Amino acid sequence: MSRRSSGRRRRSRSGKSASAEAAAAAALPWTTVWPRLIAAGLAALGLVFLIYRYSVANALLELGPEMAATVAPGHPEVQLERAYDELRFAGDPTAATEEATMQAFGRAPLSEVPLLIGARRADALGDGRRADRLVSMAARRNPRSRYVLLLALDKHIRNGRVTEAAVTMGVLTRVFSDIGPFLVSELARMAVDPAARPAVRHVMASDPGIRSALLEQLARDGSDPAMIVELAGAEPRPAPGQVAPRWQRLLLDNLVDRGRTEDAFRIWRQIVRPDAVALAGGVYDPGFEDRPGPPPFNWSFVSGSHGYAEPAGQSGELQALYYGRDNVELATQLIRLEPGRYRISFAADGEADGEHGLLTWTLACHRAGTRLVTVPIVGVDFASKPFSESFTVPAEGCANQWLRLVGQAAEFPEDQRVTISGLRIERDGGR
Repeated sequence: MSRRSSGRRRRSRSGKSASAEAAAAAALPWTTVWPRLIAAGLAALGLVFLIYRYSVANALLELGPEMAATVAPGHPEVQLERAYDELRFAGDPTAATEEATMQAFGRAPLSEVPLLIGARRADALGDGRRADRLVSMAARRNPRSRYVLLLALDKHIRNGRVTEAAVTMGVLTRVFSDIGPFLVSELARMAVDPAARPAVRHVMASDPGIRSALLEQLARDGSDPAMIVELAGAEPRPAPGQVAPRWQRLLLDNLVDRGRTEDAFRIWRQIVRPDAVALAGGVYDPGFEDRPGPPPFNWSFVSGSHGYAEPAGQSGELQALYYGRDNVELATQLIRLEPGRYRISFAADGEADGEHGLLTWTLACHRAGTRLVTVPIVGVDFASKPFSESFTVPAEGCANQWLRLVGQAAEFPEDQRVTISGLRIERDGGR
């Protein structure tokens, strides 16, 4: 009985207390209540906006850190992504970037980006030991990171750790099926350093595909030709008919386009090692015997919708078919004639009237483009017909010349089909 009455007394006191508080709150003037309500509302809105802004920033990170930075520039992930982009695209990060990422590191301690930034900065400052330590720490945080593995590969190669470099490259190619271009770009950057070059060459030897892609990348970039040839190393003398590696053509074309034809020819001779007889005349492989060596100092033939030109086996002849519809160069070679008087001669048989499409041999100065001679192939009606024409190579501005078999379109085109033999360019009368 006493317990129940005691409970009633407690409930009575509690109820009285609640009603008293409600009454007291009701008794507060509105001037006191409204500021509290407004402050609470603003705080709630601020929290909602903060959450919204960071959520939007996280979503925009998928589109790129610059987009996310417009919403939440102080977001640690935004700062780290911007730093990561600088690391990938600019190479060596700045001191300001390193400081910003270290500040963000406190709020994103599991990210490997600050460690990578620090490693690249340490490398730039010559502190290789610290760089190694930071790369190892980054690998523990994210062992499957593409950039961590690339940076580790860089460190292995620069320090001559060939076995570790090969293992890391194997992981990269196994984990990332599209790593080829990234890996080649990193190796191209490392190859510039003479100290890293032997290790880069060792990595190239372990993967022929990487080797070819790297040499092509360096040739396209216009890297030092001597360095490219050194990386390629000694190769067996090419056999007749053997297709030259693509990097050789890219390297030589790049040099010729930049006006460095002497360097291009010297490298071509170093690669091909042609015999004296092959270089004795004005044209290399004038008999179309498919001698080894890449263009432009060897023949380049075209085959397509406009027609084609190709050697006729070992017969010493060139077969050409031109449809007469569009202008086209079917065969080209860059030759080297000294100033003086010359004569070009050849024979052609087949069907070529020259009226419904015209095939001509032309010779013009490289760079200047000055036409030296044009020999139209006309009046050919099955039987072999000889052609010859004299011309002069000027003393200035024509150190190299383009020899071309050109097709010129006609209004009413018909096939022009010829077989060319006996092509010669010789001094005219010994003068």
